[in-house]
Amino acid sequence: MDVRITGHLIVDARRNGRVYVASFAQAGGGKTRRVLGPAWVRDSGRQTARGAIIWRAADGHCPGGHLTPQATKAELDRLLATLR
Repeated sequence: MDVRITGHLIVDARRNGRVYVASFAQAGGGKTRRVLGPAWVRDSGRQTARGAIIWRAADGHCPGGHLTPQATKAELDRLLATLR
């Protein structure tokens, strides 16, 4: 039986600012959340059909250690590839 491992990204507001959280299903069937790092994002003012905020990269230079939406997508793809 081939198990499909999928995941998605969440921008979560924390005490020290927004962070990216990867939420994914593992091969054993359990779901896991992992903080990827601080998010360099801004609200685009739009929402998906299901009501989620669409995030865009924030204005200005991205500080070291922060993640943009593109960098975070690549990180999620790398994480899911190692789980497969």
